[in-house]
Amino acid sequence: MKTWTWLVAALSAITVAAAACTGGGGGSSVSPATSPAPGLTQSDSGEGGVTVEASWLTAAELDADSDLADAAAAYPIESFLLVRVRMDTHSGDLSSYDLAAGSEMVVDGGPPQAAVAWRPLGGSSHHREALLVFERPQGAASVEVTLKDLAGVARRVFRWAPLPGG
Repeated sequence: MKTWTWLVAALSAITVAAAACTGGGGGSSVSPATSPAPGLTQSDSGEGGVTVEASWLTAAELDADSDLADAAAAYPIESFLLVRVRMDTHSGDLSSYDLAAGSEMVVDGGPPQAAVAWRPLGGSSHHREALLVFERPQGAASVEVTLKDLAGVARRVFRWAPLPGG
């Protein structure tokens, strides 16, 4: 019976720790009202202990989230591609990763283009969120956004083809 009690106590502790790390304890969470439309968001499989989610932002997402719209105010969506990047880990420190220097965009297999800017959106050393800004490609068929050298992973590639509207 003691083994059963210890097992229940251990599972309870794990559940509490997971809830504190993912739900309102300083990290950022996504509410259904501000979640990007299906197909706009891609996630990797968490290599190196860091999960990355990249969301192609449209005018609808900016209209639905005033904080996001404020962060993007200097970058009109007609001229700039806006990508919301969320990084989550349960070990290590994400605050030292330079998102602008560590990212690039490739349009239709062409040469890499550097980010124009990035705007922190919040988070902590374990849960980080930012707006990554690139010059908007015109007439493109595909776009790849790559994060380089994050948590020992050489390249994390997020690809959109065909391109979402907005």
